[in-house]
Amino acid sequence: QLLRRQLASELIFGCRLDSPTLSGALEVLNEALLNDIQAHYAHPDSKPYPSEEKQLLPSLAPYLDTLGLCSPLIKIYISTEPLDFLAHFLFLFALAMFTPLRYDATLSLLQPTDKKNPIDTTTLIIGLGTMLKQFHSGCTRTFVALLAQYVRCHVVVSARDPPKGNKPPLPAEVFNVLVLLRELCKFGYITRELVHQHLPPYNFDSLPC
Repeated sequence: QLLRRQLASELIFGCRLDSPTLSGALEVLNEALLNDIQAHYAHPDSKPYPSEEKQLLPSLAPYLDTLGLCSPLIKIYISTEPLDFLAHFLFLFALAMFTPLRYDATLSLLQPTDKKNPIDTTTLIIGLGTMLKQFHSGCTRTFVALLAQYVRCHVVVSARDPPKGNKPPLPAEVFNVLVLLRELCKFGYITRELVHQHLPPYNFDSLPC
């Protein structure tokens, strides 16, 4: 996925240099179609969906992929049957992988505490988000709800028994879960609105920008 994203960036950059007119026309056409589709879903009675008889959308997609004007991270590659408790499995997997980590403020990412066990957390987050994208959106919503419930439980416990001395208000594992949610939002796998349905925005105030 990271390689696809890098290749897409190289393609769009090279196309804008070598053929700015073509790339500009495709970008404008793509944006116009997206606006028409959004307008249709906002006002289905008055705004028609782009004509399927003209096959405009299927014809445009290969040009956009060749141009690099695509989002590999949020693309759905396979159709899958719903799996029971997949969100719960991914929730436990995320806790097992991310809670033992520590946050590096200099690099602005999570790093393993044990140098003998190197983990590329960015790749791990991308893989987790890509897997969620291949299944029904309900799986993603359940996954986010479970992570949010984990954070809320720790917030309640901390409020009842505040930490003493110079200890942080939230445990490190809760901080790591908030970082995970922030990174999933940054890469486009989930939206802030979805997270804020389960967690108030002030929970993210402790995170560095």
